Amino acid sequence: MAINPKLIQVAAKVLMSEKTRKLILYAVFISLGLIMIIAVTFSGLISGLLDIAQTTDLKNHWQYMRECLSDVLSGMEGEIDNEVKAEVYDFMPDFSVNLSKAAISSGFDGNSLILYDSEEMDIAEREMKQYADELRRIADANELDEYLIAYEDADISFSDISSMKFSEDRGIDSINEYPDGIKAFLYNRAMEQMPRYEYLYEETTTEDGRPCTMQTLNVISPNGDIQTVEYICIGGGSIYLPHFLAMYNVRQTREFLLAVESGEAEDIDKQIEEAVGDIPETAEDAEKYIQSAWEGITDGKGAIKLNVFEVSNLTSLLENAVTDGNMAVTTERTDNKLTITLESPAEEMWVDIFEIDDEITDYVEEAQKVIELALEDAEIPEAEWTLSLDAAVQAALFVYFEGFFELPVDSSDLARGINGILSQCGDISDIHSYKYGSKEYGVPEKGITLALADGNTPIYANLLNCGNCIVDAVIYDVWDMEEGAHYVETVKESRVFNYSAVTIAYIIDTDIFEEEYGFPFPSIDGVTGGGTITLFLEFTCLDSVNVSELDIGCSIYDVFGGGDILVGYSHSGEYSYERDMGSWRHDLDRDEYIPHVGIKTYFMSGEVYVEPPNGVHTYGGPSAKNIGVPSNPRLWFKGFRTDMSDELMATLIAAEP
Repeated sequence: MAINPKLIQVAAKVLMSEKTRKLILYAVFISLGLIMIIAVTFSGLISGLLDIAQTTDLKNHWQYMRECLSDVLSGMEGEIDNEVKAEVYDFMPDFSVNLSKAAISSGFDGNSLILYDSEEMDIAEREMKQYADELRRIADANELDEYLIAYEDADISFSDISSMKFSEDRGIDSINEYPDGIKAFLYNRAMEQMPRYEYLYEETTTEDGRPCTMQTLNVISPNGDIQTVEYICIGGGSIYLPHFLAMYNVRQTREFLLAVESGEAEDIDKQIEEAVGDIPETAEDAEKYIQSAWEGITDGKGAIKLNVFEVSNLTSLLENAVTDGNMAVTTERTDNKLTITLESPAEEMWVDIFEIDDEITDYVEEAQKVIELALEDAEIPEAEWTLSLDAAVQAALFVYFEGFFELPVDSSDLARGINGILSQCGDISDIHSYKYGSKEYGVPEKGITLALADGNTPIYANLLNCGNCIVDAVIYDVWDMEEGAHYVETVKESRVFNYSAVTIAYIIDTDIFEEEYGFPFPSIDGVTGGGTITLFLEFTCLDSVNVSELDIGCSIYDVFGGGDILVGYSHSGEYSYERDMGSWRHDLDRDEYIPHVGIKTYFMSGEVYVEPPNGVHTYGGPSAKNIGVPSNPRLWFKGFRTDMSDELMATLIAAEP
């Protein structure tokens, strides 16, 4: 068929009506043939997409189109955010915190204890004492070999259990001085009595070849029982809109062509004559005209105007996909496993729905490129190019709880070459000790002691963006060794190793927490919610403090305003004859230099009452008095997840509330 120059020229003109646009499309595509059509012109003209428009118009129309399509999925998103979430948290109340535990545990090397609350600490201590007693009752090497048959991980010799440091210890008070084999053996026996947390991510395909991702959270009890939440996403769980729209427009064009070929189109030439006046008569003039239009399209000065999209047709396609079960979210539950399945059409299924065959695949690709270019020119973020139900599921469920607090020091302040953790919850501290009678014992760590690069490092208690769930934060107690002339030798109940300490009490509204984070406040052994919980944050081993004992009972917001919460400066790491004496002291050699700071988190039911000191002041923070339930700070400080795998983190879309 000969190419009609009038029709080529008309294809580049801005026409006055939707009806005429369609008629001219019929003629243009018949004249040029599908194979010969210029790709950008093709993709731009279908359904009248190309108009000279402002990018603001494009943004507005794109937003309108997204909202129309999102409305189709709103029912499923509501089901995910309500029914599915409720099912998950009914099955596993601490789902999101267990996810955080799994992330922390991913870097566990077996050389310490990963404990999270006081109940686990008590269990660990009992287990280690029991096994230590059993080892001490072994009489010879043969008996030891027979005993260790049941423990493949054991690397203990008879000389180890005969060593004075181990054999003469009444319990496990001197565990840090035990041979490495015994220490590892006791730690492993303790961890066998703790729940284990696994987070697994897998990319696979279904039996019918659709892409599939699986996220699995396993909580394994000491007796081997497994509680599993499994999320399966089939088909990608998202719609990439530029590709979706490109397929739609190619489909529309094909329908136009079929209408023309069947004789259903009106008299095209007559319609053109009525709609357009002066049309170049020669092919050369027409080619020049269409070339100028091409340049206006491709140099970024032109824009795609989306108000002519047949949104109703697009939404109908999505509605049909939902109605037909091609898009659905379901749950299946047994006593020990909950499976959430999100099904959505994979790319191949959309190709079938739009009836895109090999002959026009190239045109879909070119149309997609033009749409992407226009979106880039209009500075529409790529995040808005996709509609994702997968993201809705992950935002509702797979929330990686980062805690409440920033790391108390800058990451560059941590000791070089390590993750900065000297000892953590459940360990026996290497540098803190107490004296009972004539014997010194290591102190059971109920928080975290950080190794720092330098002494006198600023220590902060800066909050993450916690919303409104922390209704107040009060300076609970201050132990100022510089100004108060306090010494553990004379005030033994302070238990702060002859150095300064600060405790801040955070009042948490658990109802607001659940509303803002989307999941219930995690359960803590011995603590009941009742709407309000107090979190104690204690910093010990401070060379100096940035608050006064006169600030006790004051809100940190009054003391620090809206700036950084600088509580004080870390221990210098140097041995002090004056301070490293008494009942609670540092176990530092005179030539050692271990700058450090201790951080502890404790919880208490209800709202704490803080009374300013009156008269002689004795420190009453968690280290000194039993005022709460200890909990591993790694759950509450974002920066303590320093050994978490980047690869693992990348699988968790919902990283923040």
